Amino acid sequence: MDNKPARETPVPKFTSFRPKLPPTVIGKPEVSIEEGTSTYRKRGRRHDCGRYDGNEQRYKDTAPCDHRRHVSERRGGLHGNERSPERSIVDWDGKTTPFLVDKQGDEENIKYGSVHRYSVPAYHRSGYGNVLGLSRYEKIDRAASTDTLLVIGDIHRDSSSGRGGDPFRHLEKQSVKRLRLQPNLTKPSPLDTSQDFISLRTDGFIKSIRDHRSTSFSGSSEAGDWHYRSINGKSKGNEHPEELGFAYASSPSSSDNEISETADEPSALRRRNTELSRAVEEDPTDTEAWLALIEHQDLLLGVGDQSERRKVSNAERLSIADIKLSMYEKSLELAGQTALNRVKLIAGMMDEGNKVWGSKKLQDKWRAVLRDHPSSILLWTKYLDYEQTNFTDFKYENMKRVYLECLKVIHTILESSSSAIDSKEEIEYFLVYILVRATLYMQESGFYEHALAIWQALLEIHFFMHPQHRMFGHRNDDGLSWLASFEEFWESEVSRIGEPEATGWASHVARGVFSPVPDPITDEALDSPDTKNLMKSWENTERKQAIKSGFPARTGDDVAEDDPFRVVLFSDIREWLFVLSEDNSHSILLNGLLCFCHLPPLRSAAHTNSEIGWWTDSFMRNDLLQKAEARILDLLGAQSPSTNPILESEGTSNTKDPFRYKFQNFLSSLDTVHSSKKTWFSAFEARKCSLSGLDYIWIHRAFKSLVDAKVGGIEFAEYFIAFELELASQSDIDNIIPRTVHRTSKALLKNDTSSLRLWNAHAIVEYEFRGPEFAEKIFKGALGMSSSFTSAERLNTILLWKTWIWSYFDRREVEEAFLRLLCVQGGLNQLQTLKNEQAQALEPWRSGVRGQLTMKAREHLQSGFEAMISFGYTLQALAYADLLSMLEYIQSNLDISPALSAYQTCLDTLSSRGLTNSSTLEFLHQSRARLLYHHFTTSHSYRPAQFRNALTDSLQLFPNNTIFMTLYAWNESRFRVDDRVRSIVRDVVLHRKAESIIGWVFSIYNELTRAPGMGGNIHSMKGVFERAVESDVGRKSAALWKMYLLFAVERLDGKSAKAVFYRGMRNCPWAKEYMMLAFTHLRGVMDDGELKSVYGVMVDKELRIHVDMEAWFEDPAL
Repeated sequence: MDNKPARETPVPKFTSFRPKLPPTVIGKPEVSIEEGTSTYRKRGRRHDCGRYDGNEQRYKDTAPCDHRRHVSERRGGLHGNERSPERSIVDWDGKTTPFLVDKQGDEENIKYGSVHRYSVPAYHRSGYGNVLGLSRYEKIDRAASTDTLLVIGDIHRDSSSGRGGDPFRHLEKQSVKRLRLQPNLTKPSPLDTSQDFISLRTDGFIKSIRDHRSTSFSGSSEAGDWHYRSINGKSKGNEHPEELGFAYASSPSSSDNEISETADEPSALRRRNTELSRAVEEDPTDTEAWLALIEHQDLLLGVGDQSERRKVSNAERLSIADIKLSMYEKSLELAGQTALNRVKLIAGMMDEGNKVWGSKKLQDKWRAVLRDHPSSILLWTKYLDYEQTNFTDFKYENMKRVYLECLKVIHTILESSSSAIDSKEEIEYFLVYILVRATLYMQESGFYEHALAIWQALLEIHFFMHPQHRMFGHRNDDGLSWLASFEEFWESEVSRIGEPEATGWASHVARGVFSPVPDPITDEALDSPDTKNLMKSWENTERKQAIKSGFPARTGDDVAEDDPFRVVLFSDIREWLFVLSEDNSHSILLNGLLCFCHLPPLRSAAHTNSEIGWWTDSFMRNDLLQKAEARILDLLGAQSPSTNPILESEGTSNTKDPFRYKFQNFLSSLDTVHSSKKTWFSAFEARKCSLSGLDYIWIHRAFKSLVDAKVGGIEFAEYFIAFELELASQSDIDNIIPRTVHRTSKALLKNDTSSLRLWNAHAIVEYEFRGPEFAEKIFKGALGMSSSFTSAERLNTILLWKTWIWSYFDRREVEEAFLRLLCVQGGLNQLQTLKNEQAQALEPWRSGVRGQLTMKAREHLQSGFEAMISFGYTLQALAYADLLSMLEYIQSNLDISPALSAYQTCLDTLSSRGLTNSSTLEFLHQSRARLLYHHFTTSHSYRPAQFRNALTDSLQLFPNNTIFMTLYAWNESRFRVDDRVRSIVRDVVLHRKAESIIGWVFSIYNELTRAPGMGGNIHSMKGVFERAVESDVGRKSAALWKMYLLFAVERLDGKSAKAVFYRGMRNCPWAKEYMMLAFTHLRGVMDDGELKSVYGVMVDKELRIHVDMEAWFEDPAL
């Protein structure tokens, strides 16, 4: 080793480096800057520019490295400091010394408060682990060294295992076993796991506990442990660690082979993508393969799950849309013009183009698409969706013309002679769908009277047209067309359907003279504006005027002269009129009317998927928009989550009443339409608050006129009785509509005394108003008379038996219900005999019954179910299935398992006959849910897993049925750890193919009613709202945006609430009621200028404004 002093070491001369001469300080000798920084420069040269000689074990100086100088310049070193002025460091006494004194000081201390950091040369510590005198590659191995032993390691030898070698190898000599995380090889159930929370109890966790206990405490040799006296010798200890979820690193169970067995979801997605790509390459005309491939891109790119926790950014959404758009364009190019389902590809392309293209290009594309495919119902529906939500170009009149254009196209298709019978029926469904959407659009834009006038005209034309018009091809014997005759009727301004003393168009044609015009009405004068709060005063006045404008006015009425929309002339409705075929007119138009009135559909609509789909459409299920509740919990009928720890631990947030949820969607049956008690779901309960008193008056009068004209037959008569029964239960309607349900049911029975279904409805009315004893008389009387009815009518006796037996079930009189179950075949005579001989012939049901009667009743009910299914009488078949299950339930001492087995047998029978996913199957699932709910609310011993499994099966088949959703949440609210509701909502209800506004609203309802201790918090609530309004179905729902705004006002800050309001306004530019929320809920957030701008948007979009706000502000008196 060289022993010369460091300062005598020769400094290398760099030929390419010419240092600047440092400035000198007058009066003081200069000191070489190289000398003052020799330590720094030598350290840099030794580490960066030296070359190692293996023989001499020292460094030899070689040509300097330029990159070190550049690094020093970048780091702000001595030579690279361009930001601070250069100084010369001089020796104060002219002698060479390692100490430097600067009497001038550093001006940077005054400027920055410390030494300028760029004036400090870059440096770093070196030599960690090196030993003086040893090679630089030999260092102290601190991991292997101990307090008494120093280990020197060679980094060349350990380089293969990483720097420093294995950091845990020193533990091996201490007999310490390392642990590693054990991979979860069990594929999680899609319904029992969730990514939105940390589950403390999962199936895999419980299984690991069982496995751990079995290996820790089992005495068998299979577990690896044995008794100390075993012939196997000394126990080798447990091969598994005590910590759950871990395994020893040296254990063969933690090998790479086991890890490779875990499910690799990304690889599966890529393999699926490869398969679909190969399919389209082999057959480019296969449009189904193209659609599957394009749809798969969402899953492949990680955005397929709408309810996932991670929010997709706008950049990601646009990028994915651009990728899918290019694939759609390529598929259309390769598939050809004659490819099957080409229209679906075009519709998908337009959906993605809506996210990427500008407004002008999108408009041009839609014109070209509709010009090439003018008769495509799917493309017209997509085009209506686009036009109605396009905030930039939206105008009320322009959108109305688009609806009219669509109706004209449908009329052209109907008039073509090539239309087959089936396709013609489908086109008529679409025609009524467009009409319902258009009239709801008018209503939500503020034009109530125009929408109502169109429905009045269509009902008069279809149900009150004089027979002579139908006889002569809709022309009377004078050659006058029916349209001209109806124009004369409309312009006469006589009472129309839904108005007092309306007799119908046909009666006026028959008499040849029109009835007197109703007395004119006079609108009340406007309230004087409140000068202290003009915005609040304007909002109140505007709403009052809107209510007054609910009905079309006549030319003789004293209404506002500056309001041209109050009087609806025939020219205003002429383009909206049409005539359906007589076979379809009753059911389809009645269901369209019910959808317009936000009422549940007729039972017959369940057999037509097209009509049932209306009640899940985002544009047609805006009944929450019309409700006046100011709080979101009141809007949904939800209870506030409990903050009491005791109640919270019992899970009582949702357990009190599962029927409170108001956004219902299920099939209308006798059980739901006539259910006014709190024992089962009521079809009218959910929608009774969405109508005002004036709406109820018009609907009641219109329904009565239709029933008197025998429109809709017995089914609509039953519906009308149930509707009146619901009105009678509402105290706020008593002063508007008298309770006439008892009189109505009697009048209908008087006109048709041989209808057992009307007798059944009348018995329900008697049960509700006068008590069970009066209903008992009706049941006995109707069943006694049924023997004289026709054979077809006697098939309905099973309906009376079912209602009668369920009435005892609801009152928990099980013995009486069981007696009637045994007498379904024998009738009333057998019932009387059993009652007289009950003590001798029939033991108490708790101890068992005579097997002969039970077997005979079971055989009768089973054969009756199969016979009714064979002949297509689904209503009667469902009644037989219900009674069969109830019989099994009672005779097994109220054990629900035999009843579930009976239901499953009936379900299998329906599936074997090709009725899978049919309305009959859904009705049967609803009936099973009713019996399950009855059992779990009346029995002290039950298994929640049975309820859960049955409802899970029902939801997987019918994910939009809210009976199954609410009951599932009601059952799971008792359990705090396993959150299955979120899982089933994410994986089943909101699945891509089943996603609807129904599922999103229920998901929001579930989060709002979740207790804080069960995962309910402001962030989870806001998250589900955001995912809902960003979805394709939720973005265009005005009702959903109203819910989000109410939530933001209640739970978020004012800035967030205002941002939500503007987002909703951009997506729903037609919804006047939504924009009016700014004047009621955001007055404390928005100033008068912002509220005026909202009013300006309403005027610019041509929405209906009754009171001119600008006139108020311009009035000098105010």
